[in-house]
Amino acid sequence: MKRQNAGKSLFCARGGASAVEFAMVSVPLLAMLLAAIEFGRYSATAAELSSAARETARVAMISSNTSATPENAVTLTAFLKD
Repeated sequence: MKRQNAGKSLFCARGGASAVEFAMVSVPLLAMLLAAIEFGRYSATAAELSSAARETARVAMISSNTSATPENAVTLTAFLKD
């Protein structure tokens, strides 16, 4: 009789079920969280690149001195870093 009870308690034990369920659910949730973070980084980088291109075009159009000298390149580089 003890053997039947021992086998029955083995199938009814739920001690590790929560850990297994957490392991199964946490991986997709962590992947979605990291994907959202990466999408935010991508969006910020795209906006920064667009803004830099717009500012560069604006400076190139406004600039009265169109000669390509090293001094102009240094000035433009210093302007874009700000």
